[in-house]
Amino acid sequence: MNQNTENQETKTKSCPCFFKKFKEWKTILKIIFILGIVLLIIDFSILLHYMNIHAIQKAIAQLKSSNADALIGLGAKGNEFYPNGLALMWNQGTTFTMISNWMLAIAMIVYPLHAQRQKSQFFYFFAVVNITITFVIYWTLIFFVSLKNGVWNNPSAAVPSFILHAINPLVGFITLGFARKQIKLTKTQLWLTNVAVLLYFFMAMVMFFIGKPLLGLKNAGSEDEYAKYNIVVYTFLNFDKPLFYKGGKIAVVILLDLAMFALGAFLAPAFAWMWKGIFRIQLIKRNECEANICGKEQSLNKKE
Repeated sequence: MNQNTENQETKTKSCPCFFKKFKEWKTILKIIFILGIVLLIIDFSILLHYMNIHAIQKAIAQLKSSNADALIGLGAKGNEFYPNGLALMWNQGTTFTMISNWMLAIAMIVYPLHAQRQKSQFFYFFAVVNITITFVIYWTLIFFVSLKNGVWNNPSAAVPSFILHAINPLVGFITLGFARKQIKLTKTQLWLTNVAVLLYFFMAMVMFFIGKPLLGLKNAGSEDEYAKYNIVVYTFLNFDKPLFYKGGKIAVVILLDLAMFALGAFLAPAFAWMWKGIFRIQLIKRNECEANICGKEQSLNKKE
């Protein structure tokens, strides 16, 4: 009996307890971790809200108002018309806004767990840079379009949008400021912050040209027919009318398309260098060993 109790106590002592480690963390790491969980819950709730209101309910309203619901089930055998519920719902999670917000929430959870690891530090910084892009692009290019479309007159759309485009980014900016002394980056990593944007632009371009044949079904009767057919993720990311260009000169279109990719390539690194300068984040040499650079900093993760 005593031997069993002794073995159990030994296992308990040898077993790493998360809550015990959590208590030893510096206050800022605790705050970042808790806020990361809160942001993850909020992002998930907003996604479900968007899936319901802006996907399913909107589709039902459109089908009924256009009498297209009468076409449901019609068509050649094996090719009957039915609304694609899953496609409608998952479409709500494909915007760069949602991706960058999810990335920030996950990074804020992962970083405190492995704060001494340089790759973890970079992931957290990478997420903040990408949420910065969401913040800047929305309030400079998209806000006025959404204002014109009446988004801010509808609380069910305005409140989630404000959270994703203002509150969450500010949480990322502020927490990075407090954690700046524990972040170490290489120059290469600052330039690699553009990976997410370039991949997103590339996928947006591929989906645009795959979806473009839909325009041939019937003219939507308006200048924003690309948005009506939902083949553009954002209005400015229209590869026929890039950066709101309405002219038809192919040379100009090609140059503006290339300009968008150039913008994507340099925008993220520009914000990365900006945050590095504002918060005076330390740069390390690429060939320096992570163990030598960050292993010595493990004690900094604990309470001083």
